[in-house]
Amino acid sequence: MIVFAVFIAVAATAAQAIVGDIPLNRMLLTPATKMEAVLAKVGAYFVVGMLQTQFLLILWQVLFEIDAWGVYHILNFVLALMSFSGASLGVLISTVVTTRLQANQSFLFLLFGSTIVGTGFMDVGLVDDYFPLNLGRVMMTDTAFKGVDILEFVDEINIIVVMSLIFMLLAWFIFVRKKTLA
Repeated sequence: MIVFAVFIAVAATAAQAIVGDIPLNRMLLTPATKMEAVLAKVGAYFVVGMLQTQFLLILWQVLFEIDAWGVYHILNFVLALMSFSGASLGVLISTVVTTRLQANQSFLFLLFGSTIVGTGFMDVGLVDDYFPLNLGRVMMTDTAFKGVDILEFVDEINIIVVMSLIFMLLAWFIFVRKKTLA
């Protein structure tokens, strides 16, 4: 559930990143490009996600007495991937919608959809093979509890990074064609 919490929390906050951002409208009057704005938003929400990750990992290990200190750096790496992909997906949502209400509704759709397909309760075919949340969940359980080396997941890591970059490129493509943010 920690993977789910990081991915969804970052995606939720990032879903409000661009839509209706008045200071961003003013910033885009400068020589800054829309790609720089997308990268800045993803980067900022990635950092927020990493702060949440530290809180959750320490809480997870201290409060629930889960002994994973030996793989703490690997858990951070997996959750960093979730933070990056959640931020990328959230910014994509923020460029697709036109109002903050739509961003909230889209996030709720993502939350409930991810609960159904991302928690591993049922086989969802291709989604299990490509959705970053599903890949991160498997990586987290296998590295933290089964002792599987993170290098066994190179293909999954590449898929998560590529999917996140696709989310960012789609966000940029949509953002470039938008006339206003609100």
